[in-house]
Amino acid sequence: MAKSRLLKYKPSQLSPAQAYRQQQEDQKQGERLHIAQAILTILFCSALFFMGFLSLILTKPTVSEVEKRELAAMPEFSGQAVLDGSYTKDLELHYADTFPFRETFVSIAARLDEMRGIRFDGVRIHGTAPAPEVPPEPSRADPELPEGAGYTEEEESSSEASEVSKPHEVVDDGAVGEQNGAVFVYKEKAMQLFGGSNGMAEWYAGAISNYKKAWGDSVKVYNLVAPTVIEFSLPQRYKSVTNPQKPNIEHIYQSLDSGVIGVDAYSALEAHADDYLYFNADHHWTARGAYYAYTAFAKSAGLEPLSLEDYQRKVIEGFRGTMYSYTNDAKLAEDYVEYFLMPGNPTAVRWDKGDPYTAQEHSVWAEFAQGGNSYSVFLHGDYPLIRIDTGNKNGKRVLVVKESFGNAFSPFLIPHYEEVFVVDQRYFELNLVDFVKQNNIQEVLFLNNIFAANTGYHIEKIEGMMSKPAPTQSFLPAPPAAQREESSKEASA
Repeated sequence: MAKSRLLKYKPSQLSPAQAYRQQQEDQKQGERLHIAQAILTILFCSALFFMGFLSLILTKPTVSEVEKRELAAMPEFSGQAVLDGSYTKDLELHYADTFPFRETFVSIAARLDEMRGIRFDGVRIHGTAPAPEVPPEPSRADPELPEGAGYTEEEESSSEASEVSKPHEVVDDGAVGEQNGAVFVYKEKAMQLFGGSNGMAEWYAGAISNYKKAWGDSVKVYNLVAPTVIEFSLPQRYKSVTNPQKPNIEHIYQSLDSGVIGVDAYSALEAHADDYLYFNADHHWTARGAYYAYTAFAKSAGLEPLSLEDYQRKVIEGFRGTMYSYTNDAKLAEDYVEYFLMPGNPTAVRWDKGDPYTAQEHSVWAEFAQGGNSYSVFLHGDYPLIRIDTGNKNGKRVLVVKESFGNAFSPFLIPHYEEVFVVDQRYFELNLVDFVKQNNIQEVLFLNNIFAANTGYHIEKIEGMMSKPAPTQSFLPAPPAAQREESSKEASA
């Protein structure tokens, strides 16, 4: 600053007295700067010394509650370990893992990281995809990988088969793509860039596994992670703009408790990747995409899936969804919302946010939906709890824990169960463990898209349902269908 001031005056313009005063002022400013630097250095060194001192006297934690993992232990000292360098490496890991207030720093970093990007349905979208983490190759020879972890024998066979099958390739005709912030636009289609990490995958898998441990053998637990449109829509030339989703999904499945059944929706979707599985200008999958994921679930659950021809097909034209709102790109292709009515006459009730014990009249499809809200044709959108009474009398009950991808999926379960419960993990206000037990639900499916499975907000919501208050005796089940029909007739009379 002093230098800039001197530049305003040429030496010849300063009198000897002015030059002397200027020199004195510059000297004082320099002294003040040195003092400030010394104070900052002392504060910094004091902080380092204080934290180092704390690291010596505080009790060392052994488990990270935030990351749900065991921390690195103090390595045993040996001459061989010192010589081969493993001792110093392990000591560095132990010190980094047990640094004072590390949990707090990790939480703050996670919160700051959560503030980046944009959100749709509580899902965070990164502007720039970080370098992918490559998970270790699963191997039966790996002693740390539990036998059958995350896969039944059928899924394992399917997974092995998918490894030898040729991955879906997009023909490159030279079309030019364009990145618009957090979105990549290619061939009239807008796609979210995927980040994700092995750490988030393990956190998500741990949250699902805890439910299986709570329910034990009395409840079958499934996990389905759905890939999104960008995974199957880019030619090799543009693959590097986003992280691959398949390794992340596989890492989730490998990290699940051995009792959780992994649903290989990825292979089912990849096999039909040229079909209309995802919207061009919205971040959801289509009902057709949800259908192929349903066939994968049916395979895992031992069900015989219906074919698309078994349903009544309907279409809502003129849909421009969330990605169009974000990009305002007029070149994006207009979508249509296809939906399939199930055989029979299923009815439904819902429980609203803030009123978890009072059933409200509902329906499976909102056929009046139109325009930008056309995706709400599935279940009317997101509610804390919906129960579908299918009319089947087989005593089977299933519960789907989902974000909005589950709305298009859940109706496909109607032909196979007597009751289908749909819980939105963001809004459900009761203890899920107790709710499942009290309603004699035998099967629970956790269904999330790959972005939700790698977003702390969603994982925390899933975990949080374990600590919600248990449903009380005042919980009101849905009124019998006959009673609802009678009430409806009286209301219309």
